[in-house]
Amino acid sequence: MEKTIKEYPLEKNQPWVAVRVFLEAKERYIKDVQRYEPLAFNRDLYKKHGIKELYTVPLNVKGEMHGVLQVASRENNPITLDKRKLLHAISEEIAAGIAKIEAEERMKRALEQEREFKLKTAHYFFNPITIAKGYLQLAMEENGKDKILKAIEAIERVEKVVKNIITKGEIRE
Repeated sequence: MEKTIKEYPLEKNQPWVAVRVFLEAKERYIKDVQRYEPLAFNRDLYKKHGIKELYTVPLNVKGEMHGVLQVASRENNPITLDKRKLLHAISEEIAAGIAKIEAEERMKRALEQEREFKLKTAHYFFNPITIAKGYLQLAMEENGKDKILKAIEAIERVEKVVKNIITKGEIRE
């Protein structure tokens, strides 16, 4: 069996129930989908498969839409009020699971950014500090003014990095 996936623009005036549920964040129950005029374009499909009812629930957590859950049923297996309540509860669990996964992904990205920040910070601070210490040690041994000037330059590099972090939030000289 070959399936074709089409891409459609997301517009409010579309007849698809799933799109409306997504945009309005409100569940919809259609008792007789074969007589529901907005979905008449799919009537042959509904008749072919004996689809009688359609229940569509938003996957919504704290006002953030994550998708929809849509269930179609045949006449011999109606979507009763109890089933709708159960499907609504399931949709809340699915949405919460999606939100949790997205939060975990954001946390991973934040931890990676923190790790990168620490690596850059370590480089930009320790490199000039190491240079300054080295020149100061040499200056103590040789009593050289040029070595002290190089150490001062290295310390000024650290100052520039600190100032950029504080004023611009950037790790650079």
